[in-house]
Amino acid sequence: MSRRKDPRSYITVHDDMMDHPKIEAISDTAKVHLVRLWGYCNKFRTDGIVPASKAKDKGPAVFKQLTTGTEPLLIPIGDGTYYCHDYLKHQWSKKEIEDQAQRNRDNGKLGGRPPKPKE
Repeated sequence: MSRRKDPRSYITVHDDMMDHPKIEAISDTAKVHLVRLWGYCNKFRTDGIVPASKAKDKGPAVFKQLTTGTEPLLIPIGDGTYYCHDYLKHQWSKKEIEDQAQRNRDNGKLGGRPPKPKE
């Protein structure tokens, strides 16, 4: 994992995202909703899984845009939840976040500095 400059929780959004054909094809409302869903997944450490109620909360037109096409952005899992396409390819997993938090706690016990590399 790379060093964070901002201590707040955040998601990664590529600066070329809006130019991707599958993103260009959806409405601005659907784009914003997709980013909100990614934030939800990060905040609640769901590894890209969202409940149907959250996926559908911007209405049927937005939901349809995110769940249809050759590469849907929300993929039904079958248990009433949806997976955000490629979420773990671009975002930190729950385990990675927990591991980093543990390293931070361990370093805090040592005065807040990570151990120096052995030469």
